[in-house]
Amino acid sequence: VAEETGRPIMEAIMEASLDAIITIGETQRIVEFNSTAEKMFGYRRLDAIGKDFSQLILGPGSHKAFKDALGSFYESGSNAFETRQEMTAIRKNKNTFPVELAIKPILLKERLVFTVYVHNISNRKRAEQEISSLAKFTSESPSPVLRVNRLGVILYANTASAPLLQYWGCERGQTLPVYWRKRLVEVFSSAHDWETELMCDSRTFSLLVTPVLNSDYVNIYGRDITAVRQAESQARGHAQEVVHECGLSTIGEMATGLADETNQPVS
Repeated sequence: VAEETGRPIMEAIMEASLDAIITIGETQRIVEFNSTAEKMFGYRRLDAIGKDFSQLILGPGSHKAFKDALGSFYESGSNAFETRQEMTAIRKNKNTFPVELAIKPILLKERLVFTVYVHNISNRKRAEQEISSLAKFTSESPSPVLRVNRLGVILYANTASAPLLQYWGCERGQTLPVYWRKRLVEVFSSAHDWETELMCDSRTFSLLVTPVLNSDYVNIYGRDITAVRQAESQARGHAQEVVHECGLSTIGEMATGLADETNQPVS
């Protein structure tokens, strides 16, 4: 009775699974293929049963890895054996995608079978690539990018942040000076960005401090504005020269006028 009631329950679980569940025998031939596997790989259950698992489901580069995974079970000789590995799967239309395989041996009365859980990790891989790309972007950025937690500890600083670290007299993993820690407290309290400028030797940096409240840290984005400030200073100098020259010209005109009036007084 237990077997009769248990079988429909197990079948229902297999059909409701979000992962492909494929059962294979010792010869790697498929003996069961759930509906998720049908959708994931594009094969009907009856067409998949009896086929070689590696040849039907895995990309050529993963055949040896799968064979080695099964071989490690026989070497261990333990029924508690379970392994998880990342491999490349292939659909009926020949499109490949990354998967994580979990292989679990099941010892039945008459034979040994393996249940293979196939989880599509395409989204996870894309997310990892995006994170890696972002990390690479900040590390290669010519502008300073830092991350500092609520206590003022520098969690991350890219290579371009070296002048700022030198100015603060600290390194990655160390704490910012007291004044800056107080400013961070104000930034967290206000929940608004804070912009400031600082001089590092002969260079001027504009800093934008942006709080990320849900994660208890701030991102600091720096920009070298030395050239901008130098241009502004030169422009002010030129303006002062023009004003000075205009003043001298006006004084000259006034002097000439006075001389004319003196030479030809009104009778």
